[in-house]
Amino acid sequence: MPAHLNRVDALITDGTLDGENLNAADFQIGTTTRTLLHMPPLRKLVSGRPAERHAMRVAPSFGEEIPLTLPAGFEGRADAVARRVADELAGLPRVEPRRLARLTLPPLTLDPALGDGEIARGIAKAIHEQLIAPDAATETPGNERGGDGP
Repeated sequence: MPAHLNRVDALITDGTLDGENLNAADFQIGTTTRTLLHMPPLRKLVSGRPAERHAMRVAPSFGEEIPLTLPAGFEGRADAVARRVADELAGLPRVEPRRLARLTLPPLTLDPALGDGEIARGIAKAIHEQLIAPDAATETPGNERGGDGP
């Protein structure tokens, strides 16, 4: 994870990210980095870096605290699992685009003895199930509290 954050910091420094006008890469990388700030075990890796400032610029009000706890020794696998979650989500059926006010996952219990791919599949499945749930909180104009919209 530190190497990836170093790369994000370098992209900010060279002007590829965080320019006067934000681009697609800003939103893709900034929202991902912003998500890390909601996970206590990973927040410390981002705090104080240019990547943190960039994430807060791109998505100042984004999501809620994710009560993530990692088993001892698992921190070293978090980067690989996170990447595999993204790959697993990309392979699942597409979800109709909508803006979510929040995404709340039920507590997940995943055996640390499982491989990174199996853990990632479990997390991706839980995320996908929430995205396709008909009662997932959505935000539409005039409906900031969530619900199914007008």
